[in-house]
Amino acid sequence: MNIVERIRRSVSIYYLRRDLEKSRRNRSMVNYEQARQLGILFDAGKPENVTFVEGFRKQLEEEGKKVFVLGYVDKKHLPSQLIHQLRVSYCLRRDFSWNLRPRSHFLQQFVKREYDILMDLSAPEQLPMKYLAAVSPSRFKVGAYHEGYLAIFDLTMQVDPGCTAAELAKHCIHYLKIIKTPNAHD
Repeated sequence: MNIVERIRRSVSIYYLRRDLEKSRRNRSMVNYEQARQLGILFDAGKPENVTFVEGFRKQLEEEGKKVFVLGYVDKKHLPSQLIHQLRVSYCLRRDFSWNLRPRSHFLQQFVKREYDILMDLSAPEQLPMKYLAAVSPSRFKVGAYHEGYLAIFDLTMQVDPGCTAAELAKHCIHYLKIIKTPNAHD
């Protein structure tokens, strides 16, 4: 990473933390059974993630969940193989300002939507996804453990650095099903 990229990353992290402190939400513990609406963030730059998330979304919908999926592609243009994906939305580098703020109307609407559970399946280095997770008003946020992002998530999973989106999702669902909340019925 060159000096310009390191400076840009540092500034972006500063804005992420500042906007996280400003954001307000109705934080509450939500288990898998209680969740009706789920938001999923993931790295769409990896074909195996796209394939997994399509099946995962379908599985969740079959279980009665309303699912919104947003994939991030760290490119200027959407790859042709993703253009015809009807049930998954995508954002690109150009949809964010230089300091990570959502530029497109679509992303501005995303950060206003409150999900019961927001699941971030993206890698720690994907700051745009972390920014969206940070400012989302979702009630319960789940993602991979990373020391720099503890303030973003309500539940984090300690996973290997090379963990795939599929493995992280499996861990998330496992622990979301174990959580007992005061409103949960046994």
